[in-house]
Amino acid sequence: MLKTLIKLSVLGTLALPGFAFAAASLEERVAELEASQSLNIFQFSGFLGTRYDDVTAEQTYPAASAFKSHTQHLRLRSGLNVNAEVSKKISFYSTITASKYFNTWNTHASGAGTVPTYLIDPTLARGEQGTQLYLEKAYADYRFVENFAFSFGRLPTMDGPPSHLPLGKARMGTYPAIGYNAAFDGMALSYNLPMDNSSFAARVLYTPMSSYTTSAGKLGGQGNLGNVTIAGNKINSLSDFHSVMLEYSLGQTVVANKFNLLFLSYQTGEMALDGSQINAGAGAGSGLVNFKVGANVLVADLSQVMDSNFDFAVTHLQSKVENSGSITVTGLGTIFGFGATSAGEELTGASTLVSARYKWDDLFIGMEYLDGGKSVFNYDPSSDIVNGFYSTPGTGTHAYGLYKLTPELALRLGYMKQVYKSTPFTFGASSDTDREITTYYTDLRLDF
Repeated sequence: MLKTLIKLSVLGTLALPGFAFAAASLEERVAELEASQSLNIFQFSGFLGTRYDDVTAEQTYPAASAFKSHTQHLRLRSGLNVNAEVSKKISFYSTITASKYFNTWNTHASGAGTVPTYLIDPTLARGEQGTQLYLEKAYADYRFVENFAFSFGRLPTMDGPPSHLPLGKARMGTYPAIGYNAAFDGMALSYNLPMDNSSFAARVLYTPMSSYTTSAGKLGGQGNLGNVTIAGNKINSLSDFHSVMLEYSLGQTVVANKFNLLFLSYQTGEMALDGSQINAGAGAGSGLVNFKVGANVLVADLSQVMDSNFDFAVTHLQSKVENSGSITVTGLGTIFGFGATSAGEELTGASTLVSARYKWDDLFIGMEYLDGGKSVFNYDPSSDIVNGFYSTPGTGTHAYGLYKLTPELALRLGYMKQVYKSTPFTFGASSDTDREITTYYTDLRLDF
């Protein structure tokens, strides 16, 4: 009996290291599995684009502002998408983007008296320039009940239809690219109702504009706490910006394999412009202008018309700008707001864009025609074009051909012609003009 107990003790002692090793291995495997599950919630993708534009512009009327110019623009844009399925109810989406001119030799601000810079660009990435990154998109979706989602953060209010057509891609964004093409911070409530052969979606957004005054900073105890004051007037630090969007989709119709009808309406609160921040080279201005902007956008999008490779879209934008107050600037006179010729003037306008493309294997051929009205407010800072094509107060023609070198890499060649009937809709009165802009471009884009 004693011999048996001794043998069992010895065997147990010899087995302990193996048991400890097996336990440690199990703990390591569990830790690896947890880390793997954590990492697997992420999805990564991105894009890289290079675009060259050759732009010729000429204006003979009004004679006081006549010009003839030719510029070339070679630009780079790249972005990294980082998405995460946090849980069954929560998803996170983000995009970090960089966009720049190639190897900038010289930059200067004409007429503003600033000192030009030379060849700073190649040193920026490794030149201790600070910690700033450009956050294009960062928001979360919380699906709190079936068919309803609450979104908050930097919302994806750009790159919507019909901007996907010239890129040879399927629809990329939710909100229409004409009238509303920019990144806005805020909150959104979405309702989606899928049906047998159709679907309906409704979205409400709140994306307020902020005004604030910096002084002593957070450590000083007074930073951003004082009234925002312009020309002796106290200004609300938040200005409302509400949007409502309705969308109906129908599949397998007689006319097209898929039909989308999208309606967006937005209205801003009152926003202020400080005359003292305007300097035309002869001294700062004075006074205050307030303005409000509202717009309605309707997009009809047909995919694979008559069961072919032909896609077609029509976009109609109506806008209204309400101005109040005035600014006096030395050398420019008095400014009453966007396009205004008198205090308190309200201006309305409408533009229509027709877009079409046809696909042969890896080749896309497309056309766009713009009938742009006078005094139309089209907020389009996220477009990759430099000539303001979709805001032309006149007519615009766009023709392009795109070839997919691989499923991920596309080369596009394009031509644009703009014929203005009035000067661009911006601060100050608009006037009749004969301005014409011609653009030739190439665009090489990789999506991965």
